[in-house]
Amino acid sequence: MVTRVLAEGQARAFESSDANLAAEADFLTLCWAKPTLPSMKQVFVSQNLIEVEMRKERLEQAGIRCMIKNQRSSSLAGEIPFVEIFPELWVLQEQDYDQARQLLEEETDLLPSNQDFWTCSGCGERHEGQFGVCWKCGQEKPSS
Repeated sequence: MVTRVLAEGQARAFESSDANLAAEADFLTLCWAKPTLPSMKQVFVSQNLIEVEMRKERLEQAGIRCMIKNQRSSSLAGEIPFVEIFPELWVLQEQDYDQARQLLEEETDLLPSNQDFWTCSGCGERHEGQFGVCWKCGQEKPSS
């Protein structure tokens, strides 16, 4: 049982063996903690939840606290824009962002060279070939 303070004078207990629920509990703690809100930063997004979970595991092995946002949002497909429900990997502390990006880029460098990637001309974000629109700024993939 994990007890987290949600607001001044209030506490809530979370009974969970699920690591994501524990991360969500930490997130709630950070959101309600005074005097500042969390400085979370998004480090990865994919339409494939397994890819996001693999990268989350890699960051956690390196000691970087992170969480997956939109992990259970696939049921909303069709109700809201599809790019809004893609699983996203967020680091909980802004100071971990650069190290997390470096670890994830090293992992990308180890992928087979036949992988198709493109870089957004609007914001510089790197995307896998199957994506036709930049998740970050909405710019369309350039035609080849």
